[in-house]
Amino acid sequence: MAADSGDNTVVVVGAGIVGAAVAYYLTVDHHRKVILLEQCSVACHSSGKAGGFLARSWCDGMAMEALARGSFDLHQALADTFGAESIGYRRVRCVGTGPGGRPLPGAETWLDHTTGVVGAPSSTPEDCAQVTPAKLTRALVDAVVAAGGELYQGTEFGVRAVEQTQEDEHGDGSSSTSNPTATAAAAVVTVGGRRFEAPGGVVFALGAWSSRVAQWFPLAALPVSSTAGHRYTSLVWDTSETNATAVFLDSRHSVEIYPRPDETYACGCVDASSPLPDDPRDIVPKDALCSTLQQEAERCSSVLQNATVVKRQACHLPTSDTGLPVIGLIPHTTNAYIACGHTCWGILNGPMTGKALAALVVGEQPTVDLTPFAPGQA
Repeated sequence: MAADSGDNTVVVVGAGIVGAAVAYYLTVDHHRKVILLEQCSVACHSSGKAGGFLARSWCDGMAMEALARGSFDLHQALADTFGAESIGYRRVRCVGTGPGGRPLPGAETWLDHTTGVVGAPSSTPEDCAQVTPAKLTRALVDAVVAAGGELYQGTEFGVRAVEQTQEDEHGDGSSSTSNPTATAAAAVVTVGGRRFEAPGGVVFALGAWSSRVAQWFPLAALPVSSTAGHRYTSLVWDTSETNATAVFLDSRHSVEIYPRPDETYACGCVDASSPLPDDPRDIVPKDALCSTLQQEAERCSSVLQNATVVKRQACHLPTSDTGLPVIGLIPHTTNAYIACGHTCWGILNGPMTGKALAALVVGEQPTVDLTPFAPGQA
C-alpha cells in the first residue's frame, strides 16, 4: 500500500462549499498541496441545491457576525478573481411580499401578481448579494486542481483514528488503535489502495453527514450527534431575470425566490419526516411539496407561470447540537479538524470558514475569532 506523507500535504474530506473553500485557501494563501476527497461529486448536496443568498448584516449581534461580515467581503473578492458572471454573483435587493393583483414596485418586469407593497425583510444591494453555489464551489475546486491539488470523487474512503500513547509522544514509535492510555489520535484516510497519513492535517467538511466524524473520534465528544436538519425542497425554472430582486414570500411554506442571471430558483416547503440517506444521490423531493412550491411561487409571477420547471430537488439543512457552526481542531487529535453546522448560512459563511480554518491548520492566527465555534465547546 502506497503512503502519501508529505509534510505539507493536507487532506480535505468533503467537496461542498466549506471543504472547497478550505482547500482553496490552503492552496492560494499557504501554498499547501491539497488532496480533496468526495464520496459523491463536487457540490452534490446543499452546495449544489441552495439558493446562494448572501447578507452582510443579517447575522449582526450573533456569534456569527464577524464570520458573516468577513465572508460577505470574500464573496466579492472571489467574484473579482473568477469573474462575477462565471459564478453567478451579483448584488441584489431583498424584499418581502405576498400574492395579489398588483406589480411590485422595482420588480414589475416579473413580480406582477403581488400585494404591490414592499415589506420586510427589506435590504439594499449594499447589504445583499447572490451567487450560484454550485458554480462557485466548482470554481474553487478547479483552482485547487489547477494549482496541483488532487481530486478524488465518486470514491469510497475510510477513516481511522490511530491513537498515540504517552510513549509515542516521546518518540519511541509505538502506536495503538485501542490502548486506553492513549492521549491523542492521528487521522489516517484511505482511498482504494492508497493511504494518506496527512501530517499536514485532515479536514472533515461533511455537511449533513458530519455526525460520522463523532463516530471516528469518540473521545472528542463533538457536538455533532445530529447534523442533518429538516429537508428543504427547491425548484429551478428555465427563465432568467435581469431584475436582481430576491423575494421572501408571505407564505406558511417559507417560500423564497431568487432570480439568477441564467435561471430562476425557489425554495421552501419544509419536509421534517424524511431521514438522511447514506448517499446524497438518494435524496428525492416529494411530488406534493414540489407542486406546492411551484404554485406559491407562480402565484406572484406570470413570467414563472409561462416558464418550465427544469429541476426538482431537495437537500437537508446542515446543523449541529449547539445550533452554531463547529470549526476547529478536533479534541484529542493531533491533525484532525472539522467544519460543519452552518445551517442556512453555509453558502454565505463558506469562504471565511475556509480561510480561517486554513490558517488554523498551518499554525497561523485566523483573521476571525473561531473560539465561539470550537469543537470543544459542547
